[in-house]
Amino acid sequence: RENLEKADRFFAVSNFYRDKLNQLFNSNKIKTIPNNLGKEVEGIGKCIKKNEVFTFIVVGNLFSIKNQKIAIIAFKEYLKFHPNAILNIVGMGSEYINLKKLIIDFKIQDYVFFLGKLSRRDTLFQISKSHVLLVTSRIETFSVVTIEALALKTLVISTRCGGPEMLINNSNGIICDNPSLYYQSMLEIYENYENYDLIKIRNECIAKYSGRNISRILVKEYSNLLYNEK
Repeated sequence: RENLEKADRFFAVSNFYRDKLNQLFNSNKIKTIPNNLGKEVEGIGKCIKKNEVFTFIVVGNLFSIKNQKIAIIAFKEYLKFHPNAILNIVGMGSEYINLKKLIIDFKIQDYVFFLGKLSRRDTLFQISKSHVLLVTSRIETFSVVTIEALALKTLVISTRCGGPEMLINNSNGIICDNPSLYYQSMLEIYENYENYDLIKIRNECIAKYSGRNISRILVKEYSNLLYNEK
C-alpha cells in the first residue's frame, strides 16, 4: 500500500492482477504492462518441428495450486476418442507421487511421461515439439509459459484462472470454464488443429510480448511522466 501511494506509476502484469490490486487497495491507479518473452524463445521458434504423435504438454512445479490432476483426468477421457496421443509433464514437486499414482490407476502410464525438472532451453524445446500446452492452475497472475507456447506455435488450453484470460483467444486456444469438461476442449482443439494459423499466432505473440515492445511501452510511460512533471 505504501509503495502504491508513493509511486508515480504502478503496474501489474495482467488485467486480472490489476483489477484484484485496485480492488484490494480501493484504487484506480494501477495499470497493466505484461511480462515479456526472452530472446531465446524467438531463436528456438525459427526451427520448430512438431512430434509425429499428437502431443500435449504440462509445464510447472507439481504443486496443488497448479492442479495438474485436471490434465491427467482430461487426458484419460481424451484417449477414449483419440488414442494416438501422449502427455508430457515437465516439473517436479510435492504432488509427483499423487499424480504418478493417478496415472497408474487410470492405466495410462504408456501415454503419460514425467520429464522431470528441465533447463529453460530444454523446456522450451519440449514446448516447441508439442501441439498443445495445458494450463490447469487454480490461479495465475500472468502465465509466462502461455506466451512462450504461443511464440513456439503451440496452442494453449487453460482453466479460467486469471492471467491467461487476456492471452488466449479463439484464434490461439481455448479458455475452459468447466474443469470437468476440460477433455472436450482437448478434443475440440485436436479436431480443428489444421484451422489454426500457427505462423500468425507466433508473429502476433512476438509483436505483442517481445522485450522490444514491452520496453517501448515502458519508455513511453517514463516519457509521459517526465513530460507531465515539466
